[in-house]
Amino acid sequence: MADQKKWFKVWTSITSDDDFDPSRQGGLIGLGRFAILGAYTALHGEKGKVDILPATLFRLLQVQNIDELSCELALKNVSFEEGKNRYGKIVVTWKNWQKYQEDSTAKDRMKTLRAKRRGEEKRREENINPPVVPQGTVEEKVFLSAKKRKLTGKVLDEFEQFLTAFAYRSGKAAAADSWLQIAWPKDEEERQSLVHHIIEGAKREALRRPDILRTGNTPKMAQGWLTGRRWEDENRPYANGHTDVISILQRIGAEDEDENKDKEERHSQMFSLTDRRLS
Repeated sequence: MADQKKWFKVWTSITSDDDFDPSRQGGLIGLGRFAILGAYTALHGEKGKVDILPATLFRLLQVQNIDELSCELALKNVSFEEGKNRYGKIVVTWKNWQKYQEDSTAKDRMKTLRAKRRGEEKRREENINPPVVPQGTVEEKVFLSAKKRKLTGKVLDEFEQFLTAFAYRSGKAAAADSWLQIAWPKDEEERQSLVHHIIEGAKREALRRPDILRTGNTPKMAQGWLTGRRWEDENRPYANGHTDVISILQRIGAEDEDENKDKEERHSQMFSLTDRRLS
């Protein structure tokens, strides 16, 4: 690479540049001077600038004086200055050297390589010397939602309580996002009241679910249930027409009571018939 003083770039576009047209008189000579001076600058110079003795310059480029170089079309973007160097050298400066010659991708590659090595060294150190967790401390649990949002501490505990009460954990990550999007009160007492209200609603939904399935309907997943604020639907009709869990329990109790009365009546009839036969 140029910044490692190993080569000098000649761009392919040079073939379409009239200044380097080989059919022009002296065109090939100009191209040779361009390449030789560029290589010398890359090897001995710095950032497109090099100091060179006049005799060396004239010998390399096969000219008699600077005027010949100033008239060379192939070197129109190169300046030659005399008198600036106290040793009598000529200062040669290339325009746009950084743009056309310095390989900036090399720096990027080296930067990436160094970052990769640092990462590998860090992982190696972590494997050799894992972080010490003080005794008596518990590592904090973290759960990532579908949108990569973190649930930790009390928020995660409350969310887990809701899922336990809801008894339908499918789509947990998406449900976590819905949980975080609830408009939670800033007052802690009001927040706890809302958490309790949601969990109680989740319990009712869990009791309601078998009845929904028996009727061939699809129960709500936790995400949709939370997004729709379904805990507020305390009097929402069930699939079978009942309005709440108490109604279901009352219906079941009434059916059991009727069945028991029927059994008692059948037993009473059987005993009456037996008495009549014996008499």
